[in-house]
Amino acid sequence: MSTFPPDFLWGASISAHAVEGGHYSSDWWRWEQRPGRIAGDATSQTASDHWNRFHEDIALARKLGLGALLVSLEWSRIMPREGEVDPAALDHYGQVFEAMRAEGITPIAALYDVTLPEWFASRGGWLRNDAPCVFDMYAQEMASALGSLSRYWVPLMTPADTVRRAYLWGLWPPGLRSLRAGWKALRHMAAAQAAAFRAFRQAAPEALIGASVLAEVLHPADASRPWDLRAAQWERALSNTVWPHALTSGAWPRPFGMDPALAGTADFIGISYYGAQHVRFRPWRNGIAVRVTSRGESAKPHEYDRDANGLTGVLTELAAFEKPLVVLGNGIATEDDRARRHYLLQHVAAVQRAIEAGIEVKGYMHRSLLDGFEWERGYDAHYGLVHVHRETLARTPNPAAYLYRDIAASRGIGKGALARYCPDWDPPEGLDLL
Repeated sequence: MSTFPPDFLWGASISAHAVEGGHYSSDWWRWEQRPGRIAGDATSQTASDHWNRFHEDIALARKLGLGALLVSLEWSRIMPREGEVDPAALDHYGQVFEAMRAEGITPIAALYDVTLPEWFASRGGWLRNDAPCVFDMYAQEMASALGSLSRYWVPLMTPADTVRRAYLWGLWPPGLRSLRAGWKALRHMAAAQAAAFRAFRQAAPEALIGASVLAEVLHPADASRPWDLRAAQWERALSNTVWPHALTSGAWPRPFGMDPALAGTADFIGISYYGAQHVRFRPWRNGIAVRVTSRGESAKPHEYDRDANGLTGVLTELAAFEKPLVVLGNGIATEDDRARRHYLLQHVAAVQRAIEAGIEVKGYMHRSLLDGFEWERGYDAHYGLVHVHRETLARTPNPAAYLYRDIAASRGIGKGALARYCPDWDPPEGLDLL
């Protein structure tokens, strides 16, 4: 008997800006134009051309045995100018949902995933006092036009992580390094989430609305130093629990107080997880902590130590909010597909352990279906189950895609799949294989 229930969602993610191409009305398109910001001075102009090839890509997902896709909608395409909705873009995303339905694929749809319309970003973006109202108008349009086409909706993907990179670390537009701006942006995002929740409740009452977190395991750089320990605890709280706590109880950390309008504005919690980092206490203008590697060197945001047990840990931690959980992002950027297969097996096993412990996990979305444009890393980071050739854009499934197909079909890790695709993988002690 499989640990995974029959209705468990096995899928992958499709991030709009990473794969669609042609987002000329977004803040990121302008950000990419300055040399030195993106690896290899790449741009998202073509990306993986998913905008034109979505039928092919969705059909390929079905051939690979996927039953769900996390797709983000590009706000700048839907509303290229303030107050204007592009009917062609709405029709396009309607076709995307219908194509998934025709293939028997369950969509999980995100309204906002990092990028902003340039007209909104250039006038302050999330720092505008009316930012929640602007997002509310967008959410109302989406709820009315597309709300009935997907059961699962995520208003904002990993907002706390976006705030860190865009408002504290200066890696993403608008490139600020301000703690005050970061908290203001996050609180406006929370109000936007609440507005979207109400919009979908009214227009699509059967929809389930998710709160999205990029959950992390964060160790003190020196466990013998109390301040490193406190810094790691604070950073972990900001990553893992501040956002869902605000959306379930309406409470922010001190001294920010309560916002009752936020309470109860999430039906499930979506978790992205990639591994562990270390934290060193170092007061600076915008915080008290810096990220370092296990060797004590400065760490880039994507430089995680692999820690599959950490996924079980964060699922256990977030289960305390008493909401169903969905893993919305988990994967590794590598050109070594053997490493990808090992990573996949380790983390599916971690989800299995969480379910066996009684935690309600509804699905697992691998990051990602396709190789694409990965923010400041350009095209140097290969997350895809499917390799996309940069010149021809030809799609070629990696062996990990076929391993994942077997896992999804069997609802768990089978001995036959290991023998076929990963005979050198050593299952964790106590893991039941099919």
